[in-house]
Amino acid sequence: MRHTYPEITAEHAAFYAENGYLIMENALSPTELAELRAETTMICRGERGTDIRNYEPPPVGATEDEVLRNYLCASSESIVMPKASAAPGIETVRLSNQS
Repeated sequence: MRHTYPEITAEHAAFYAENGYLIMENALSPTELAELRAETTMICRGERGTDIRNYEPPPVGATEDEVLRNYLCASSESIVMPKASAAPGIETVRLSNQS
């Protein structure tokens, strides 16, 4: 089945510009979300390097959900992750596959 991506409207763009985040349901296909979760878990486990300020490895034997919850507040339906930005402060992007 082909994934239908949501359209980003002018209202979405304005909300993002004002708030620094945008929540989009079904922003990724289930396959894309699974790939993102797997890669994000590897990063959080230190498998892509640990030269990160204040990095603390997760406990040995931690599950994917435990690792992601510890670093990103993630669940099987969504991932909230830092957004790279030149602006100061913390901004997030929530990627969700909820109906």
